[in-house]
Amino acid sequence: MSRLFQGVLIVALMCTGTTSALAGSARRVSFPFPGVLNGKSIPMGHYAVRWESHSPTATVTLLGKKAILATASANWEERGGKFSRNAVVYDTQADGTRVILEIRLAGLSQALVFTA
Repeated sequence: MSRLFQGVLIVALMCTGTTSALAGSARRVSFPFPGVLNGKSIPMGHYAVRWESHSPTATVTLLGKKAILATASANWEERGGKFSRNAVVYDTQADGTRVILEIRLAGLSQALVFTA
């Protein structure tokens, strides 16, 4: 499948609000706490996380049931071993706000680490 076709397919699926996973570029991830990603508040819940890789960077989109919740730039960073499950890494600020730092995906040894 050509890159152009894949890009068009991803955009088309995002516009319809569907959360079905495309092989290799989307996963369902549970966010156990509310947090902030790229200035947007993200409630705790289950979301589709999609990415478009630009090696070594990526554009990550977080989708709720019917809408895009946030889009952010990230870097793929090696973490030394494959993750056994999907996970979200937070940093808790002085005011208690949790900022989403990275998303770790099952079966991969790299994490999507969000840039400021």
